Amino acid sequence: MTKQHYESYKETGNPWLGKVPSEWQVRRADFVIKSRKLQISPSELENRDVYHFAIPTVQATGAGAVEEGESIDSGKLIINEPQVLVSKLNPRKATVAVAEPHPDYLTVASTEFVPLIPWEADLNYMFYVWKSQKVTDRLASFVQSVTRSHQRCDPAEITKIPWAWPSQDQQQKIAAFLDRKTAEIDTLIAKKHRLLDRLAEKRTALITRAVTKGLNPDAPMKDSGIEWLGEIPAHWDVARLKNITQLESGHTPSKSKPEFWVDCDIPWVSLRDTKLLADNDYISQTHTYINKAGLAGSSARLLPAGTVIFTRDATVGLVSITEVEMAVSQHLIAWIPSEKIDKDYLLFVFEAMRDYLHSLEFGSTVRTIGMDDIRRLVGPVPPVREQLEVVDFVLAERDRLKNLEARVNEAIEKLQEYRSALITNAVTGQIKVD
Repeated sequence: MTKQHYESYKETGNPWLGKVPSEWQVRRADFVIKSRKLQISPSELENRDVYHFAIPTVQATGAGAVEEGESIDSGKLIINEPQVLVSKLNPRKATVAVAEPHPDYLTVASTEFVPLIPWEADLNYMFYVWKSQKVTDRLASFVQSVTRSHQRCDPAEITKIPWAWPSQDQQQKIAAFLDRKTAEIDTLIAKKHRLLDRLAEKRTALITRAVTKGLNPDAPMKDSGIEWLGEIPAHWDVARLKNITQLESGHTPSKSKPEFWVDCDIPWVSLRDTKLLADNDYISQTHTYINKAGLAGSSARLLPAGTVIFTRDATVGLVSITEVEMAVSQHLIAWIPSEKIDKDYLLFVFEAMRDYLHSLEFGSTVRTIGMDDIRRLVGPVPPVREQLEVVDFVLAERDRLKNLEARVNEAIEKLQEYRSALITNAVTGQIKVD
């Protein structure tokens, strides 16, 4: 967009804010807004649905969500008039929302929010001010906690922040301009995210087809007799995976024996490594380590490098290959490949059967797969030479798709940066909005 500037600018006296249009008034925020907290106890929310502005929901959607009042176990703010909610928790995340009473539900918000009620300011303009990078950086500089995940700033820093205020008419024009422009940017970002979804679907389909159908489109096919697998090349075999690997489960050394948890140097894969398993084909480090005494005093076993492991509890079917000797907890299954199956090919087989693995899950709180189902798992077994060809093909194609995803993510990041800069420049008067 072409930048237009105001006729003249003045110093605000606040180095962090800088110059602003000359006609804008520099005033502390509490001179143009009010902040009033009306609280309600959890007992008053029972037997009713509420519209709840929770911090995670606002961060994800920018709005609230309908919840059962019984599920709320702490005091909440009542939202009975239009206001802007600004989180005092982790101000760097700029968790800000416009909140209005829902027409059908009692509307409440987390007490981690500071309510800002317009007095001599426009509601939507207020939202963009506290969403701006200038205010975000200012509030982040006042955090009172050194704990990275629970940094808070004093509510007074939110309500009394110095700012330069244009006329309310100009505030409305700026807010309307930002509504239009951010909506356009958000539409572009949403399209990029849909493209990422399609690339992820293509990657999954590519892996599944390669490991179950092979690379020769003209190969004669036969029915595998396995529902999830369907037809496979006629010269391939199918086998229970436990018959072409050494199947191992894990264990946790007793927590009541402190001697098992000192001077630990044996990598031990547990559910704490879920993200590591989700992001990597190979792992060489773990969140937790055990020692030789813990290994000897439990049913855990030291597994060789090149073992294929996957989660059978919680997030089922996350799979990786060990690069060094490791042990695993009882929440994981380990497969030590024989000469009949390549470790990388086996990894891709598990990725291809992930939907089938999910169909075997049971349990309402923690989803899991039973060992009997694990022992019955069947997979395709092409000649080893073809397995290696499939692995090379999948790795090359996956890298190509990852490069495309990286470019799309870079475009999303630039759009988000532009969105943030546009908001900050408009509410500080660095661009003129007519």
